[in-house]
Amino acid sequence: MKSKKEAEEDLRKTRRMLADANKAIEDLERFYTKVITEWSDSELRNIGHICYSPALSCNTMEEGYTEDWGTFECYESSFKDAFMGNVIDLGAF
Repeated sequence: MKSKKEAEEDLRKTRRMLADANKAIEDLERFYTKVITEWSDSELRNIGHICYSPALSCNTMEEGYTEDWGTFECYESSFKDAFMGNVIDLGAF
C-alpha cells in the first residue's frame, strides 16, 4: 500500500500527464482545422513542379540499390515564410 505522500505524487504526475494530453488534443484540433481549410482543395496542395527526375538505372539495380531522386522548384508563395536556408522541412511523412 502506498503512503499518502506517494499517492499525492502519483496524482500530481497523472494530472500533469492529463494536462499534456489535453494540450496535445488542442494542438491537433488546430492543426486539423488548418489542414481542412488550407489543404483540402487539391489545387492548394500544389507546392511547385518537378524540374528533373532521371529514370532508374539498371546498373544500380544490379548492385542491390536504386537511385531515386529529382529536382523540383517550389513556388515562393508556398514557402516564403517557412524557408530558413537551403532546407525545407516537408514533415515526417
